[in-house]
Amino acid sequence: MAVNLFSGRLATGAGVKMKRERVGPRGDGGRGAAVKEARKSLQLCRVVHETLALVLADEEVDPVLNEVMVSHVEPLAGDAQLLVTLVPAYVDGATPAPEAALVHAALAACGGMLREEVALAVPHRRSAPQLVYAYQRTPLPTP
Repeated sequence: MAVNLFSGRLATGAGVKMKRERVGPRGDGGRGAAVKEARKSLQLCRVVHETLALVLADEEVDPVLNEVMVSHVEPLAGDAQLLVTLVPAYVDGATPAPEAALVHAALAACGGMLREEVALAVPHRRSAPQLVYAYQRTPLPTP
């Protein structure tokens, strides 16, 4: 028997409704919104990573922050908080890695400016995400 695609009834007019499976626009069972949200979070992380990398490389920023670089950025609580992992910019033995206390003090002093730069980089958001910093004196291995 043929099925009328618009009404979901059998073409014979028997009045029997066909059971339809809930399928999202991509055929993913309605999970399209979750996939889109994860993609948007990763896009935001990439923009924040690029923005902070440029700002930390600027000569006008605190000299301690010139000695670190952004390793990676990942979402903590959706898009509201982002974890920014920093590592020493120089991994050779000639330049010592900055102390964690100095890096955290410099981040506390420049935190507002860094968040402002992130807000300018993502103007479509209502508010800039909170940035939570983690500093690792030993660089992470690259995958």
